[in-house]
Amino acid sequence: MQKLPAAGWRVSATDLGLPPGTLFITGSTPAQSAPLIGFLGDRSYFLAMQPQTHNWWLVGVNIRSGTTLFAPVPLASDTVYRPDCYRNGPTFVLCVRPSGPTDHVAWVIDAASGRTIFNGPTSLTQLSGHNSAEQVGMYAIASESGRGASGIGKQSERTWFVGGDGDVDQKYRPQSDVGDATLGTQSIGGSESKRKVVFGLADGRMLSPDLAPGKQGLDAVVYPGGFAVEVGPAGRLADPDEVLFFDTRGQRIGRVETKGSLAADARDLPMIVTPQGTTVYTPRGGPLVRISSDGAEPDTLLIGTRLMVSMGGGSFPEWTQYDLRTGRQGPTCKANFSNYLGNDGTVAVLRILDPAGGRVAKAVDPATCQTLWTLQAGANSQAQVWRINTTLVQLSDDGTELMSLVAPG
Repeated sequence: MQKLPAAGWRVSATDLGLPPGTLFITGSTPAQSAPLIGFLGDRSYFLAMQPQTHNWWLVGVNIRSGTTLFAPVPLASDTVYRPDCYRNGPTFVLCVRPSGPTDHVAWVIDAASGRTIFNGPTSLTQLSGHNSAEQVGMYAIASESGRGASGIGKQSERTWFVGGDGDVDQKYRPQSDVGDATLGTQSIGGSESKRKVVFGLADGRMLSPDLAPGKQGLDAVVYPGGFAVEVGPAGRLADPDEVLFFDTRGQRIGRVETKGSLAADARDLPMIVTPQGTTVYTPRGGPLVRISSDGAEPDTLLIGTRLMVSMGGGSFPEWTQYDLRTGRQGPTCKANFSNYLGNDGTVAVLRILDPAGGRVAKAVDPATCQTLWTLQAGANSQAQVWRINTTLVQLSDDGTELMSLVAPG
């Protein structure tokens, strides 16, 4: 990615078995359009639609070769209702769309073969908080506001259930290099409670760590390899006095005495925020880096052994980097790493949403903060770029073609 990438394989909607006029879009502009459902390794899944007929399809693409995984799966015909689709574990894709003003229909599709396992009425909805299906990690979770979260089975039925406020913290997580979350958290105990419950996204298994008498768990944050829990004296308005670290089985592996709070949005490594600053820890509770701050939670992104940190604010964000091997502070880059796509070990690629200017991505060298190249598309076109597993993929200006982006030559 040192140089502007070239097109590798190209595949059109018609190459994948879709009728002429079919587009890989779900909205009128790239900012509103999200045709990429997700991926399982090199198997990627897209929504495609034919604007004239309002027909929709699920499409599977092998992202290494640009070939189809299976024949397009029809999802809706001659309807104004758009389906929403989700990965549901390593085996299934779940799609849900309204079939009327209040009713919904679901498809459960085998992710490898495209075979429809179930198609029929469902209690799932597209209405947020009303038994709505949501993507959390690689699983589709049914959320009910004020009641809790459930797993979803092969017939689109609810399976396991975990009580809570129904707002699972790990949904809508931005792309990073650490993979999908395997654990989820949600609040319990009412609107004024600081307590969180931790559970497995695959099976709803509760991870309730053993605490000393007179202690209670408060906020909890999950990250690759485990989770951390604030612990304080039992009582409704208690503040934390320590943070305990656990592995994915709920076994305690570390402890830090602190009056600080866990950074709620940390997704790569645990962080504890105090008025004096923020400290980044290993999954076992060992300190890595101390970040100067005024008690506000920073935005962070892990790229290899480099931690990018932004204190937010302003129209032109600045990201300062820290070397996790030495703890030393590095350069500050004026680039929006919130739109991170991936890296090749040296260069970071960032998404750009600039419809009028037609810019869709750029590459930045974090060591120097230099922009190495900018990927240009047509002004006000449908073009956008995704990282799918380890491959960059671009949608053509007219929305009809997918292409991989590879090193030139």
